[in-house]
Amino acid sequence: MSKSLFGAVQKHIDAKGRISIPKSFRNSLKTSEDRELYIVMIDGVLTVFTPHYFDMVNHQIQSKSLLNKKVRELQRLWGMRVSPLTWDSAGRIKLTPLQKSYAGIDHDVVLVGLNNRMEIWAQDKFSINQKMHDEHFNNLTDELDSPV
Repeated sequence: MSKSLFGAVQKHIDAKGRISIPKSFRNSLKTSEDRELYIVMIDGVLTVFTPHYFDMVNHQIQSKSLLNKKVRELQRLWGMRVSPLTWDSAGRIKLTPLQKSYAGIDHDVVLVGLNNRMEIWAQDKFSINQKMHDEHFNNLTDELDSPV
């Protein structure tokens, strides 16, 4: 990946279900001239991975023993939640109805950069999450001896 991906940006989904990804986010997600990404439904949000980062995570999941029932369940759930994703020439991605339903997305979203991946949140869920976790963030930084 060319750059780390950080920040939060509010966006609107158009009538065709597309989200315009800001150029700074696209540049960070771009690993080559192609536009291939992976989107995974995790924790009630949509997480977008570059092929390289997706391959690393996928390898960790797929390299576990099939003799373990919990491993098979994890692999099954992972496989059901992953979809390839591309952006168009205008830098937009299109979410499926299943993805929008899973994440509770109607019209407004927040794109969150998390260094090596991007999350897509429903605007209302993001706002609630932020309010709930502000105090928790402060406690964690104190607990972990963070310089923040």
